[in-house]
Amino acid sequence: SGRLQQDVDAVKASLAGRRLLGLGGTGLDPALHRLERTGAEVRLLPLPADELAAALLQGEGELALLDVAGAMAALRRYPGRLKVIGPVGPPQVVAAAFRPGSPRLRAAFDLFLAEARRDGTFDRLGQRYFPEAQGSFAELLGGEG
Repeated sequence: SGRLQQDVDAVKASLAGRRLLGLGGTGLDPALHRLERTGAEVRLLPLPADELAAALLQGEGELALLDVAGAMAALRRYPGRLKVIGPVGPPQVVAAAFRPGSPRLRAAFDLFLAEARRDGTFDRLGQRYFPEAQGSFAELLGGEG
């Protein structure tokens, strides 16, 4: 529809009565988006995130909660076998967090990140570990591309 909340509402409405796979205690936990309230039958699997799509294809569920990078990787890995149905919430913001009593660690991290961005390491890591989501990687993590 082009309207985020309208798309989220439509996706959530489609979950009722469906078996939804997720990973508890991670960014792929359906509870983060209150998806149990949709009437979906939530099933948390003890798997690495990159195996969630395979579990879906093996019949463990009808739907799986994936992030952008995971969905793009799964679409590449299983061409023609998966369909992305849309957002279940607004874009997530990620950040590094440091204890208030660790200013030297924060300063060292800031120096590392600035150098990694300057010399291209940041973008190379994004391409290596998230090749399918390179544009999204830059947007989500503040990289150059």
